[in-house]
Amino acid sequence: MKLCLVTADLELAREGDDAGIERVLVDLERTGKAERQSGRGLFLSTHQLDDVARVRSAVPRMTLVVRINPVHSETAVEVERVLDAGADQVILPMSAVAGEVALITALLAGRAKLSLLVETVEGVSRIDVLAGIDGVDEIHVGLNDLSLSLGMSTLFEPLCGGYLELVARAARRAERRFGFGGVTTPRLRTLPVSPELVIAEHVRLGSTVAWLGRSFRGPYESRRTGVPSMRSAVQAIRACEQLWLGTSTDELGAAHLELMRQVAIWRSAHMPTAS
Repeated sequence: MKLCLVTADLELAREGDDAGIERVLVDLERTGKAERQSGRGLFLSTHQLDDVARVRSAVPRMTLVVRINPVHSETAVEVERVLDAGADQVILPMSAVAGEVALITALLAGRAKLSLLVETVEGVSRIDVLAGIDGVDEIHVGLNDLSLSLGMSTLFEPLCGGYLELVARAARRAERRFGFGGVTTPRLRTLPVSPELVIAEHVRLGSTVAWLGRSFRGPYESRRTGVPSMRSAVQAIRACEQLWLGTSTDELGAAHLELMRQVAIWRSAHMPTAS
């Protein structure tokens, strides 16, 4: 899998480059995000357009990915600005409407690759059409917003309902890259779902790109002391991926069942108690 680090911190981006992370993502999405994710304690980006060119200059070897806003009246201007700043790939969030995807492919005109971020029930239901649009390079599932769209309370619940299988199959049929997030160092033992099982799910579904989660980058953002180097953390992720790639379909299926069990425990902890 190609790994993607979400940051506009130049020092962190350089550290990720040195660690072997292939992609860096500058997140410009603002429209509607705070409102729909209110109360969930999720990451809300403070990245600015100026950060795109700064990151491009700092890490010229990395693939520079920019998440724009959902289609709006100034989309054409926004696309031109991120391309001028050096974006290699543009991510369209809340992808669910074929006409909007076609608009972005026309605006890009082959100057950068397009990744669709599928984050709603509607996007999943239309995935075969969306994946088949000329100019789409990659399909990524946004677990946070998809869980909200499905009325779920925790991040990894969409992994348990067959939703990602639908997207992964459509991506394979259309010969598009496919991926999702939630990847962190396998060493962490404080998370509600085992990081090893999340990596196993990437392997089971045939993911070729993964966003590194907040639990991965958090210690490096805060410059916490005593944290293993980012290079060693990336190596641990790669080693875990290779272990799962060497297992059987049955073993990956068993890992999926265990992931579902852990998600169910996490979900039950978030359910309101009767008064």
